[in-house]
Amino acid sequence: MYELQTWIEISLLDLNLSGIDFYLYRLPQDQLDSALSKTSVAATEYFLIAYDADTQTLTQLPEQANLNNIDPNQGQPESQCGYDRPWLSCIRSINIARQELSLLIVPSENRAVPRAQSVGVLLIGLLSTSFFVMYVLLAKRNTMKIKAQNMALKQLLEKLQQTQTQLVQREKMSSLGELVAGIAHEFNNPLGFITVNLEYISKYSDSLINLLNLYLTHYPEPHPEIQKNIEAIELDFILKDISKILTSMEIGGERLRQIVLSLRNFSRLDEAALKAVDIHEGIDNTIMILSHRLKASHNHAEFKIVKKYGDLPLIQCYPGQINQVFMNILANAIDVLEEKSEKLSPENSGQDIQSFEEESIFCPQIEVSTLMIDENWISIQISDNGMGIPEDIQDRLFNPFFTTKPVGKGTGLGLSISYKIVDETHGGRLSFQSEPMQGTQFMIKLPISKKVLHD
Repeated sequence: MYELQTWIEISLLDLNLSGIDFYLYRLPQDQLDSALSKTSVAATEYFLIAYDADTQTLTQLPEQANLNNIDPNQGQPESQCGYDRPWLSCIRSINIARQELSLLIVPSENRAVPRAQSVGVLLIGLLSTSFFVMYVLLAKRNTMKIKAQNMALKQLLEKLQQTQTQLVQREKMSSLGELVAGIAHEFNNPLGFITVNLEYISKYSDSLINLLNLYLTHYPEPHPEIQKNIEAIELDFILKDISKILTSMEIGGERLRQIVLSLRNFSRLDEAALKAVDIHEGIDNTIMILSHRLKASHNHAEFKIVKKYGDLPLIQCYPGQINQVFMNILANAIDVLEEKSEKLSPENSGQDIQSFEEESIFCPQIEVSTLMIDENWISIQISDNGMGIPEDIQDRLFNPFFTTKPVGKGTGLGLSISYKIVDETHGGRLSFQSEPMQGTQFMIKLPISKKVLHD
């Protein structure tokens, strides 16, 4: 910018424009005269640049350009700057990049212009105009170039930040996968002993109970000391309850086995490549892991999970990444349902507890449905009846680091990473629909195989 200004100053000096000052304004020719004489004497708000003949310098500062010294009473001669009479001010029109500018040419303050020079003033003014045009165009081009470079650097920085975030998140998931796999392995060994031995305990207990019943059948009146002990330990209750205890232990062992299996399947530590997987299994495993958050608490009822599974084939995908998408969306749904339950609680709603229970019971619900769109695509829809997403933030929902959660509770990365996993990694589509206070529905569209994308 300053090099250009210096070059123009030297060029104007070589032209020997003695006695000529000119001022460039961002106004059409027919408006500049009115602006100078009526709206504002100096028209400072429209000023761009000026050339001072006395100092032979260019300036962009209105206070240094002495705009208030311009005589608004010097109108243009009828000959439109032909200068067939003594020197007067002249306004010329310039069109630059679809913008109409005006160049005001006036005699300098301290030097008079001989009459012999007045005939050539128009030519000199037009020549000087060309330098202004060149200056403005080059400055505009450099400005646009700088803006383009700044934009490219900004995009590169954002891409680097996102890449760094993905790498950090991937490292976290990898570490989590190793941890989960280790825990699952450590759980699996003792769990195997428990479940296997429970089967033998059940058989042994049945045999002992049958033997005891047989003894009581043949010896209905045992020794008084034995009878006293039978009454003390409540033998009848034990015989009825022991089978229930063993059954509950078997159910608990099976529950533990399912949790360990869900942890192993969710981490998918050994499945970094594309695999044909059952999407429903991934959803069920994720819900199993989040089941502790679905139970009733002091501020919300038990979450209702509704599954509407269609008949889906095995899907070629990266299982661990898809499970991460399910985890992010389902965890967010639980968060918003907890928030809505808290806002509608009798403590926060202002209702008495009895009327609240009768009229305003909120039942948090998450619905997961799947279907075949066509022979190449499937759809997974996860809906909640929570607070909904405000319209003013919907456009930023998938932006990295954007979150409405309190500090320490959310990183703003979950949905951003989910979007990249679905859209970029798998060539699918992640979108949503939301209504305030009605809930939100996330739609995941996935190709059945990579071949679909190539076709």
